[in-house]
Amino acid sequence: MPRRHRPCARARAACVGALVALGACAPALDAALLTLEEIDPVVLPGRPLRLLGAGFPSGATGTLRLEGEVHAPGAAPRTAVTEVPLQAESERLAFGPEGGAVTAKLGPGTFVGTVEARFPAAGGGIVRGRHAVELRREGPAGRRAERQGN
Repeated sequence: MPRRHRPCARARAACVGALVALGACAPALDAALLTLEEIDPVVLPGRPLRLLGAGFPSGATGTLRLEGEVHAPGAAPRTAVTEVPLQAESERLAFGPEGGAVTAKLGPGTFVGTVEARFPAAGGGIVRGRHAVELRREGPAGRRAERQGN
C-alpha cells in the first residue's frame, strides 16, 4: 500500500475506536416503560400492598417510591417521601410490603400523592411507572380516625 494512504487508515481506525468507546459509554436506560393501572386504596395491616399494571419484570425485586402528603385528623398535612421494597409477581401484578410496614413509614393518616415503581433494567438502568394515589389506612387506628371525623 502506498505511503499516502496510511493517514487515512489511521484516521478510520481512530474513528472506529471513538465510536466503540462512545457506545460503551452510552447512558443507562431510565425509561417510563411500566404502566401502573391500580393500587389498592386501602392499606391493611397484614395484607401486602397490591399494584396492577403492565410491563412488570416477572420475578424481579424493585422499589416503590411514595411521594406526597399525609393528612391526619387535627394536624396540618405533612410531606412524606419514602421507599419500600416491591416484588413483581407477574407482568401484570406486583406486591409491596404488608400494610403495617407501609403505615409505619408514612405515619398515621391518609396518604395523597404519587407512587413510582422502579425495577432494574437488563444491561443497567431502571424501568419505571408512576400513578397518582390516595391510600387510606384501615384497621384499629384507621377506624378510630374515621370515628373522629377523618
